[in-house]
Amino acid sequence: MRGAPVTIALPWKTWLVALGLLAAAVFLWNREHRLRTDAQRSEEAARLALQNQVVENEATKKQLRGQVDELLANNDLLRQAYEEAVRAAPDATPVSASKLETGTLAVKAAPRPVPAPAPPVSGPPPAVDPCALRPGDGVSVDIDVLELLTMKGNTILIGAARVYREIPPPRELLAAGKFQSALSRSLELEAPRPPRWGVLPLGACGFSGCGLGAGVLLPPATLPLVGWRAEPFLGGLVMPSGPIALAGLGIRF
Repeated sequence: MRGAPVTIALPWKTWLVALGLLAAAVFLWNREHRLRTDAQRSEEAARLALQNQVVENEATKKQLRGQVDELLANNDLLRQAYEEAVRAAPDATPVSASKLETGTLAVKAAPRPVPAPAPPVSGPPPAVDPCALRPGDGVSVDIDVLELLTMKGNTILIGAARVYREIPPPRELLAAGKFQSALSRSLELEAPRPPRWGVLPLGACGFSGCGLGAGVLLPPATLPLVGWRAEPFLGGLVMPSGPIALAGLGIRF
């Protein structure tokens, strides 16, 4: 004669404490991994900077907004390009802000034929040099770039470049202009598609036996305020004691 199945009942507080301990362990593990990854990234950034490489640093939303406001306040052409981009895509938000400078560059000019001397002109010589640049002068290029991301996932690049004469002083603006879409091209690595619906095989064993089942993974969502990712699922199992319906919510933090 087969005996009755043995069941073990634990107080709900025990399960709650176990869940809390498991969540704390996962949180600490993720925190340690995040700190180690950040340290490795910072070490690599410092090494690349010593090798004269431009490294894009991470920033908070507040820090990025401050950099964007500073660039827009100091560059009228960039501000015009930004306003045009926002009119074209009102949902676009800045995700990157860069200020790039070349430093002083020596002007190099190929020899040109000497023009025929102009006939003498009566009066004093001109007070302004008709040449904006001469061989040996120094110039610099200043480029401000913003990246805006739309709700559909497209990246808009806007920017403005300015050319200054540095040598001989004083510093003087020679030319400036916005990036032109008809003349520009930009490529980025294809981003992975965000996860949507999925399937989940299920299995469970108890004192009454084992059973199999299947579930459906619902599209993940980001929890407000904390920014954690919630991944709900629904499913069912066929056990010897009867069918069982399941529902759960996974949290990634």
